[in-house]
Amino acid sequence: MHMLRILLQLLILTFFIPIFFVFLLHRPFEPQALAAASGLFLFLLLLTLLLREHTENRLNPLRENSPKPLGALLVFLGCGLEWLSWLMVTEQYHPDGRRGQMLVIVIKLIGPWLPAAVFFVLGMQLVWFGFRAWRGR
Repeated sequence: MHMLRILLQLLILTFFIPIFFVFLLHRPFEPQALAAASGLFLFLLLLTLLLREHTENRLNPLRENSPKPLGALLVFLGCGLEWLSWLMVTEQYHPDGRRGQMLVIVIKLIGPWLPAAVFFVLGMQLVWFGFRAWRGR
C-alpha cells in the first residue's frame, strides 16, 4: 500500500507540472483557473496522505468494522428508489436502457401506481435498514 500511495503522489505531480506550465503560458493569464487547478491537485495529495492514515488504522488487528458506510449506502439506494417512484407517479420517467423500457411497458399495462408503490415501500425499507445500520444496531 505504501508503494501505491507513492505511485499516486508521483502520478498527481506528473500531471500537475505540465498543467501548471500550460496555465502560466496561456494568454490571457487567468489566476482563478490556476488557483482552482492548484487546489484540486493539493486536495488529491491530501487524499493520498489520508490514505496512509487509513491504511495504518486498517492494519490494526483489534479494530472493529464500522457499519456506517453500509448504512449510508443503504440510505442512498433507498432514496434513489423513492425518487424513482416519484418519477413514475408524475410520468417523468423516460429511461434509455432495456430494463427501463420493460418497466415502461409494465407501467403502460397496469398503471404507474402499483410499481411506484412497490418501489416506494422497498425504498422506505432500505432507508430504515440503512438508518439502523448507521446507528449501529
